[in-house]
Amino acid sequence: MRSAATVESRLSHKPAEAPLTREEGNARILTEWNGRNVKELMARYGLSRSAVYAIVGK
Repeated sequence: MRSAATVESRLSHKPAEAPLTREEGNARILTEWNGRNVKELMARYGLSRSAVYAIVGK
């Protein structure tokens, strides 16, 4: 018999997403860029401000 904790942990487990390639990450950044969300993109993708601006062409 399984404990409630075992059942709960199996239900709440999500498989890890595959890491993005550089091209996929850059494409997402370009899609999400609105001209005012550089801090959000820096945090989400673990990039510096200059790296985000280099991707978006500023």
